[in-house]
Amino acid sequence: DFTQDAHFNEATFTQNAFFGEANFKRRAIFHKATFNQDANFSSATFTQDAVFWSSTFTRNAELGGAIFTQNADFHEATFKQRTSFFKVIFTQNADFSGVTFTQKAVFGGATFTQEAVFSGAIFTQEVYFTAATFKQYTYFNESTFTQDADFRGTSFMRYAGFLGTKFYGTVDWRWCRFLEQANFWHIIFEPKGPTVPSTVFSLAKFGKPEEVVFEDVDLSRALFLNCDMSAVWFTSSVKW
Repeated sequence: DFTQDAHFNEATFTQNAFFGEANFKRRAIFHKATFNQDANFSSATFTQDAVFWSSTFTRNAELGGAIFTQNADFHEATFKQRTSFFKVIFTQNADFSGVTFTQKAVFGGATFTQEAVFSGAIFTQEVYFTAATFKQYTYFNESTFTQDADFRGTSFMRYAGFLGTKFYGTVDWRWCRFLEQANFWHIIFEPKGPTVPSTVFSLAKFGKPEEVVFEDVDLSRALFLNCDMSAVWFTSSVKW
């Protein structure tokens, strides 16, 4: 257990860094830290703020099952290999703005209890938010997805913002739930091949469809099978 503030700011870990099941009872400060080998924070508990902004994970980063009781700050961090936040619980704000994921990133089953910010994030390979839950405002504004993005079964319980987001693979929203307002404005949907869909909303549910807006977006290769879009707002700028 870490009973005092854990100061690892600007530290360099040249060997595997194992913090699995660690209990950080005070602040955990890893800002601008560099992990040259695998970093393992699986099932760790962060009781106070966790600060990882501008940190670099050169090899695999494993945070599956971790619990962040206070704010989690990963602003402008870089993950160069496989990254897992599988079933992580974020009790307070989670800041992933400006983060770069060079390889596969997994957020499947994660719970974001307060505000989640992924604005400006770059996902170079496939990313999985499968069955994740966003309970408060969620922002993916100006983020870039270079490969496929999997949001199957994801729940957005409050506002979901996708403004200026770029999707260069197929985005899968099947069984997704948008319970309140959602904005899809000025989005780029460019799938990899001429025969694959750009985005799939089949079986998605919209709790307040009159508050869901598609503005300046190409939906000519989108799929809406078994999805009621009758009350959703499509402005005149939408391309079909």
